[in-house]
Amino acid sequence: METVKLNIGGKFYETTMKTLNRYQHTRLGSLTTRSEEYNPEKQCFFFDRNPEIFNWILDYYRTGQLHFPDNVCGASLRQELQFWNIEEEEVSECCWKSYYQYQDEMEVIAKLKENFTSTITADETASNRTVVRMWLFLDRPDSSRAAKMFNHVYLFFVLLSSVTYCLASHPMFRVDKEILLDLDVQLQGRLDEINNKKILLFYNTDEHPAIYIINKTCMCFFTLELFFHFFTCPKKKKFFKELLNALDAVLLVFMWSSLMLELHLEWFLQDDRVFVVYIVMRAFVILRMFRFFRLAKQYSGMKVLLLAIGTSMKELLLLLVSFLIASLVFAGLIFYAEMYDTSDYDSIPISLWWAVVTMTTLGYGDHYPRTPFGYVIGACCAMCGILLLAMPIAIIAANFGDFYSRNKDRERQQKLKLKKKMKKLKLITKAFSRKVADLPKPPDRITDIETIKI
Repeated sequence: METVKLNIGGKFYETTMKTLNRYQHTRLGSLTTRSEEYNPEKQCFFFDRNPEIFNWILDYYRTGQLHFPDNVCGASLRQELQFWNIEEEEVSECCWKSYYQYQDEMEVIAKLKENFTSTITADETASNRTVVRMWLFLDRPDSSRAAKMFNHVYLFFVLLSSVTYCLASHPMFRVDKEILLDLDVQLQGRLDEINNKKILLFYNTDEHPAIYIINKTCMCFFTLELFFHFFTCPKKKKFFKELLNALDAVLLVFMWSSLMLELHLEWFLQDDRVFVVYIVMRAFVILRMFRFFRLAKQYSGMKVLLLAIGTSMKELLLLLVSFLIASLVFAGLIFYAEMYDTSDYDSIPISLWWAVVTMTTLGYGDHYPRTPFGYVIGACCAMCGILLLAMPIAIIAANFGDFYSRNKDRERQQKLKLKKKMKKLKLITKAFSRKVADLPKPPDRITDIETIKI
C-alpha cells in the first residue's frame, strides 16, 4: 500500500494514495511526484495552509462526508475549498447553516453600508466651499453641532405643524368668519341645503388666528428649507430620487394648493368636484408626519428598523396573500352559514369586512354570527388570524436583531477609526511643535547692536 506524507503548514499528515485518488478532480487527488508541491529531499508534499482546517479536508477523503466545526469562519472554509478544488455542494447538510452563515452576515453588512452611505456626495473646493457646507448643514445632521441643532429645529416644526393640523379641525380652535361669503342666490341656496356639520365647518368658520399664523409659518419654513436644500445639492438630478425629498415637494404643492382653494370657497359650491379635490389635498397633508423619518439620518436605530422592514417585504407580501385568501374563505363560509339570518351578511363583501375585522382581533361588533355553525366559523376565523399575524413578526424581529447587532459593530469600528485618526493627529501636532521648538530663536536687539560695535 503506497503511503503519502503531507506537510500542511509544518504539521505532517500521512495517508494512502488510494484514499486521495477517490476524488481525482481535486487538488490532492491529482498529486504526483512531478507536482510542484513535492519535496524530493523530504519525500513529502508541502502546502502552506491552515493545518486545523485540513483535518476536516482529509476526513472528506476518508469518509466521503465533508464536515466543518462551528468555530471557523465561513469565509476561511470557502477559501480552503477553493484551494483544494472541492465543490461547495459536497458540504454535508448538517453543516450548511454554519457554512452559509457568513454569507448572510456579509449581505447584512453590505446592506448597512449601502443604506448608511449617502448617494449624493460633494467634493469641497475653494469655489464651492460655502455651498457644500450649507448642503452638509441641511442634509447631514452629524456633520456638525450646528447641523444637529438645525435638525432638531426642523423636527420641532414638523411636530408643531402636525399638532396644529389636527387642532384646526376641532370647533374649539375655529372662529366664525368675520366676512361672510358674497354669494348669489343660487349658491346661497346650495349652501343652505348642506346638512353635514363637518362640511359647514369649512364654510362658516376660519382657523383660529394663532393656528393660522403657526400653519403659514411652518409652510414658509418648509418651503425655504426645500428651496435651499435643492439649491445647494451638488447633484440635483438625484435630489428628488430620495423618497423624503420627493415627499416634501409633493406636500408643499398640496399645502399651497389647498391654501389657494381656501381663499375661494365659493368654488366649492359651484362644483362639488373642487371640494373633493380640496378634501383629498387636506388628507394627504397629514403625510407630513413622514418627515420624522429624517431622524434616521441622526439616529441609526430608526434606519435599522426601516431596513429590517424593507428586507422582510417578501414575508410581508406572503402574509398579505395568505391573509387575503383566508379572509375570502371565511367570508364565503360565514355568508352561507348565516343564509337564513337576514339581519347581517347581506353580501360576501360585507362578510369579507367581518372576516378582516375578526382575523385582526378588532371585533367592532357591527356584524357578528347568530347561528351555531356561524359561531364555529367565527372561532376558527379568529384563531387563524392570530396564527397568520404571529408568524411574520418573528421573521421581522430576527432581521431587526441581525441588522441591529451588525450596526452596533459598525459603529464601534467607526469609533475605533476615529480614535486612530485623532491619535495620529496628536502625534503630528506633537512632532510639529517639537520642530518649532528646535528652531533657533531670533537674536535680541541689544545683542545685535553689541555685535555691530565689536
